[in-house]
This record gives sequence, structure tokens and C-alpha cells, in this order.
Amino acid sequence: MEQRDNIKYILLDVWGTLLLSNIREKNINNDRANILLSITQYGNIEFWRDTIENEILRFKKQELKGISITPKERIENILKSNNLSIKFTEKILEEYDSLITEKYIPNLNEKLLNEMLQKKCDIILISNTGLTTKRAILKVLEKVLLCFLPSISSLSNLIFQSLFPAVSSGESTVYP
Repeated sequence: MEQRDNIKYILLDVWGTLLLSNIREKNINNDRANILLSITQYGNIEFWRDTIENEILRFKKQELKGISITPKERIENILKSNNLSIKFTEKILEEYDSLITEKYIPNLNEKLLNEMLQKKCDIILISNTGLTTKRAILKVLEKVLLCFLPSISSLSNLIFQSLFPAVSSGESTVYP
């Protein structure tokens, strides 16, 4: 058991481990559908909700195969499959990000974070988030971790690395 004292890093998945779904999040696909409808002016709510739900199923199948596609690529694929311009991609992603960072802010698993902070080792967070961008995850982490700033500042690093293809180029964000 003495080996536990030698732990230098703890690797955690962000979604479902450190960040837990907001109970209201069951409505998020309706909001995503509204965003797609208002930006593209194409289809209707039911069409876009079905499209999103199909994309989520496709994401889960790809994930099981070890395939990782960025949120930007996912949105572009949805637009292209409906013969729509990818020029809408950034605006859609910005609106999706605001859903997660403002309306559906996930709940912090405070018990887990407290346990991890007591270990006094680096925490490495990974995420394969489907339709949520790295930008949104970082903003959520900043918001939900504010109450833990004194503890977090005692960590040597809190590292968030996305499992998106950008990782192969070494992209990461380090806190503090």
C-alpha cells in the first residue's frame, strides 16, 4: 500500500467523472436543434433534433472504435450531409458553447475533486466530448473550479488535454 504515496498523476475523464450532467440537460438537444434551425434557416425542430440524436449515436459508435472527431468536424459533417454551407460552423459552435457555459453548466463532483486534491499530485483531465468544444470545457472548468481556487493553486499543475486530433500536435492547457 505504500506505493500510493508515489502517485504523481491522476488521470480523470471530464464528463461523467469530474463534471456531472445538469439535470436540465435532457433538453439540450431541443436547444441545439433551435440553434441549427435559426442559423441555417433550414428544416424544422424535429428534423434537427433527429439529426443531432443520430450524430450522438454515430459518435458513440465511433468512440467504441477509438475514432475521435472534433466538434467542428462533426458540425461540418452535419451541414455537408444536408447540403448546407460549412460557413455556419463557427456560429453554431459558439452558440453550442454558450449552452454548456451558461444554461446547462455541469455540476462539479466536489467529493471526487476533494479526494484528488488531498493526494497532492497532478490531475490530468481528458475529454472526448462530441459536440462540446475544448473552449467550452475550459470555460466550464474555470467556472466550476472557482470555489476551489485555494486548493487548486496548491497543485503543481491541473492539466486539461482534449482527446481531439490536436493532441497529437501536443496541444494542452495547463492550470494555474
